[in-house]
Amino acid sequence: MTAGRDQRWLLCECLGETFGLELSGIQEIIYRPSVLALPGLEPPRCGLVLWQGRSLTMVSLRLLRGRPEPPVSPVAVIVADGGRQAGLLADGIGETVRGPELFPLHPSLCAGRAYLTRAFLWNGAAVFVLDLGILLAGLAPQTGRPAAPAD
Repeated sequence: MTAGRDQRWLLCECLGETFGLELSGIQEIIYRPSVLALPGLEPPRCGLVLWQGRSLTMVSLRLLRGRPEPPVSPVAVIVADGGRQAGLLADGIGETVRGPELFPLHPSLCAGRAYLTRAFLWNGAAVFVLDLGILLAGLAPQTGRPAAPAD
């Protein structure tokens, strides 16, 4: 399975793993975002971020990996798939990769991580492709709500 030659991926880092986000799904990158932590959010949700007058659910890549500690210098990548939006909180971002050859992941690598179905090799290491459609589908009830007016 190959990606289109013009298909581009942003590399995101989290606890030594590299994830690929298709550039067409990225709306903005925010360095050191102000994340409002809310009680009762179920992982991988870690809070809300105010973006363009709306509150968006933040999804922590660390919580997706089962690690509760926040990143030292977090980066929020605002992503969208269809009408759904959210922020992904990563440890950092790297370069952009163009047109890598994608391959399906073995089911044992995806156990408990339905949002991972494909990967590609970059600089001798595996890059796990985050399927935004699958990831955001589980968040639909908590994404994209209008922010409350300021007092």
